[in-house]
Amino acid sequence: MQNTNLHNAKVAKNDEFYTQYADIQKEINAYLDFDPSVFRGKTESRHKCRS
Repeated sequence: MQNTNLHNAKVAKNDEFYTQYADIQKEINAYLDFDPSVFRGKTESRHKCRS
């Protein structure tokens, strides 16, 4: 038996989704609640001067 919703999405190429910014914030906050130093040393400032 064929799933018509999946088939129609495949045919229409309408199967993309985007993660909402609020969901990303919640996930990052959950990591920080568990371990406040989890991202320490993992990020880089974009304002550094490069020679």
